Amino acid sequence: MTDNAWQFAAFRLELITPIHAGSWRAGMVAQTHRFVPGHLFSYALAAVYGGQLGGQPADYGHALQTVLSSVRFAPAMLADGQCLLYPNRDRQIIEQRHIRGNNHVTLQLDSRSAQESALFEVEYIAAQVANGTHSKQPTHLLGGCWFHDDGLDGVSWQEWLGQMILGGEGKIGYGRCRLVEWDKGALSFHGLGNIHQNGLSLAAGKKLPGPALSGVGQAPKQPWLGRLYDKQQGFGRRLSEAALIYMDGICEQDAIFLPHANEVGLGCWTTV
Repeated sequence: MTDNAWQFAAFRLELITPIHAGSWRAGMVAQTHRFVPGHLFSYALAAVYGGQLGGQPADYGHALQTVLSSVRFAPAMLADGQCLLYPNRDRQIIEQRHIRGNNHVTLQLDSRSAQESALFEVEYIAAQVANGTHSKQPTHLLGGCWFHDDGLDGVSWQEWLGQMILGGEGKIGYGRCRLVEWDKGALSFHGLGNIHQNGLSLAAGKKLPGPALSGVGQAPKQPWLGRLYDKQQGFGRRLSEAALIYMDGICEQDAIFLPHANEVGLGCWTTV
């Protein structure tokens, strides 16, 4: 399989349950990203596919390699109607309308009481918009993916998207969504820039939403860690090496971008 002649589809997802797209701990708060990173789609797909192959560590390892060589998922942004919200630029809007939190506590089984200093909060992207023009309506995510074939192992990408559980709290029902729009051959990434044969074409001076490894600037560099697959403990149990990324950076010159396909910086924008 070569990197030539990518096919592209833009998609819109509607949240059925909240999503915890974990980023880091800030004191007692387990924060969530203000978007859904591309690597979460790749690992969610590999988890479903590996389970169908047999559910053994070797099956998940094979599934992950197959996914990474077959499809590249872009970061998915929260939607404001037909427009996407930028994680940094629109942070205040996102936090007011979409970010909520649940309080948790660790219990001591022997005393049946709360463990001292064990109270913590888990942030999440709410399944419904809290306020604003679209108040009480389902939260939508705007994403896209590049691929060579129309599906994986005889199953279309649309069907796979409907089976994925995104985020790190699947055990309490978080991370479920439904596909509401699939636009194969879309000419733009949700109005952001034109789709070139090999990726997303963006003009100099345009802002690129989400994390980018190269091709942008005018934003502080920050470390980016992804939770990876561990052969013994499963998905989300190992941290990647840190990549340095720009969040919502400005395109420095006319460039073509694709989601990165390697483990470090997986799913982040990178120039072709």
